[in-house]
Amino acid sequence: MGREEADRITADTPEAARKILEERGWTDLRQHTTEIHDFVKSQSEAASDPDYRPNLTPKEDLAFMKGKAPGMGSNWLKSLRESAYSILIFGAGLAWGIYRHSITAMLIFGVLLVLMVFLFPALHIWFSQTSNAFKRLHSARNWRRWDEVLQCIDKLQNAQSATKIGIGAAEIARYRALALAGLGRLDEAVKIFEDAAETAKMPAWLFHVHLATIYSTAKQYDKALEMYRVALDEATDKSIVLIDMGGFLVERFNRPDEAKQLLAQAEGLQLSELARSFLPKLRGVIAYREKDYAAMDRHMREALAGYEKQPANKYYIFEPSILGCKGYLAVSSAALGKKDAARAYFAEAGEYLSTVCLDEPVAEYHALMKV
Repeated sequence: MGREEADRITADTPEAARKILEERGWTDLRQHTTEIHDFVKSQSEAASDPDYRPNLTPKEDLAFMKGKAPGMGSNWLKSLRESAYSILIFGAGLAWGIYRHSITAMLIFGVLLVLMVFLFPALHIWFSQTSNAFKRLHSARNWRRWDEVLQCIDKLQNAQSATKIGIGAAEIARYRALALAGLGRLDEAVKIFEDAAETAKMPAWLFHVHLATIYSTAKQYDKALEMYRVALDEATDKSIVLIDMGGFLVERFNRPDEAKQLLAQAEGLQLSELARSFLPKLRGVIAYREKDYAAMDRHMREALAGYEKQPANKYYIFEPSILGCKGYLAVSSAALGKKDAARAYFAEAGEYLSTVCLDEPVAEYHALMKV
């Protein structure tokens, strides 16, 4: 079995990047980053102190992205091993102070030993403020708790100010715009996001994709679809727009035929591993609209299995997809006569479906359970 390696390639399209690597002799290629990732990363770096920016190898960067980088415990042990000589000296000094009954020596060496041993976890807790605030913000956004989102944004900005580690002004503006749109302040939301996107020089296609989600949050679905169509025309790498727009068409407009066309186009492109993980769910929602419950059940189970394999520390990112799959599986299970499984899935995901206004599968679940 060959060893898995990682490298960074910059190219106009994923297909061009693949060609470059293939010419260098690479095989079994998988794409892990996209233009979205690169833009968000650049904005985060601009908002953070350069001294705190880790110098990661491609392999380390990939592990971090996949949530498989060493955790606090592993890094703490590593720091202890690297500081072993100093720890031994301070420990010996403390022992000498105890032996000599020297209060001064015990205090000095004791404090130094505690600082040396517990410095890393203390710094970890301090610098984790931003990431912890962001996770709370993202979870509140998942559940459409818009007032809480605005509160979390304030906490995130306070954490960024304290730690000098941030996510970028454009991302903060996007979350604020989503919250304002959800609270009925759409014009204000659009203005805030437009100004921030222009300042950040956000790619036009990405700007219109995010604008689509803002309009969708405000239940302006026709306007959101218009933004998706603009984004599709603008994008060089169209894979993300094709998948997002396909899901939007089939869930909000019941247009499975058009969604299938977009799905077919996406399947013919070089896809990132993350984008590829969303294909089974799109196939499942299309099957739901076509009332092919057996296919729907199969695709949704495949999608759910893929999402649930993601690291636990990435759950806040995949929570909407996981709950969405379970909500649809409640419908397919009910249609296929597996009522106990349907109840279990709906108990987990029914509230989420109602929260994001997917009322049709909720109604269909209740109707099928009465049969």
